[in-house]
Amino acid sequence: MIWELAWALAVGAAASAPSSITEMPRFMTGCWEQQTAKGFDEECWTDGRAGLMMGTGRYVADGAIEHWEWMRIVRGADGRLKFNASPTGDPMVTFDAIEQTGGSITFAKDDYAYFQHIRYTRTESGMDVELLFKDGKLLARRSYRSILRKGQ
Repeated sequence: MIWELAWALAVGAAASAPSSITEMPRFMTGCWEQQTAKGFDEECWTDGRAGLMMGTGRYVADGAIEHWEWMRIVRGADGRLKFNASPTGDPMVTFDAIEQTGGSITFAKDDYAYFQHIRYTRTESGMDVELLFKDGKLLARRSYRSILRKGQ
């Protein structure tokens, strides 16, 4: 009886323990696009070899760039993944990975003024990117589809 109780407690503790968030989210690799009424929104990501994923993003409306961003996912000194973003050339903002599955990763920065969480999720038809407030309320969602570039 004591062994069964100890086993149940050990299994429960292992299931509730935070998972290691160290695997590059390779499901993000490629170029992703969402068509909008005025143009398109696009993100492109490298594959994460050598522990670095580099990303670019741009929003084009009426044939002009409305917004652009440099991004990267790197492994921090603690081994956990970090999402670094530089919107329109502003100083880099770093979000820490807080949750990861085979097809999803969430990054958080509790003191960021605009939103506090970024969630990337692979879907049946592409990839969703959600910007969320700390309380989980949705600020914005992009539903991207994979796109191929000339020469691919």
